[in-house]
Amino acid sequence: MTQGSGVLQGQPMQLQAKVVRYNVQLVKLTRSLVPLAIIATIGARYIGAYYVAAIALSAQGTLIYLFLRARAGLGTQAIVAGSDRLILVTTNTVIRRRSTIGWTLSDRLARVYGPAYSYKLVVAEGDANELAAVLTRAFGPVIATVRRGSPRARALALAGLVTGLVAIGAGLFFELAALALVGIVLAILGGATLGALSQRVAR
Repeated sequence: MTQGSGVLQGQPMQLQAKVVRYNVQLVKLTRSLVPLAIIATIGARYIGAYYVAAIALSAQGTLIYLFLRARAGLGTQAIVAGSDRLILVTTNTVIRRRSTIGWTLSDRLARVYGPAYSYKLVVAEGDANELAAVLTRAFGPVIATVRRGSPRARALALAGLVTGLVAIGAGLFFELAALALVGIVLAILGGATLGALSQRVAR
């Protein structure tokens, strides 16, 4: 067990957590470029021109670069809660309450949301209550959330995504451009819908 109970003795609340930081703007940009990268890749397969292949490779490389830049694993940190801030001791990072818009908790995994950066924190088994206490002291009460879409709606969106991916593969294998294009549309719409319906919103 970690040192979450230290606050009872007037000491700062401290806990060990594995932390990942996300650059919100880069995450949004990466998601918006995924359809373009898919289209460029399909186009390179059918057109066969070197410049199209170069565009497709550039698009894929850009996606990989943005993904790596958007997600930063900060490793296991000692996190210390103040009255209006959370300190990641190892990297000397201070997350102030005014730079966040709320936080959520699911078992031993918490997410802290902000307009510029968001954080995922995972603690050891049995430390979920201490994590809730630390984040409550730093940022205030947890936000109760629910999935935006119903299980059935998410299942239908997932089916559309899988169908689109299968159609893309079949279109490439049998060299049917129309089928591949239909697959792209289905995959993009299904993926975007699934992502939107899977988001948690305030209850």
